[in-house]
Amino acid sequence: MGATVKGVRVGPSNWARASMSGNLM
Repeated sequence: MGATVKGVRVGPSNWARASMSGNLM
């Protein structure tokens, strides 16, 4: 869990994807 603000901006769906990817940002 690292992408919080960015996740909210991109959306919950994308946030889950980024989290699985490994929180690139």
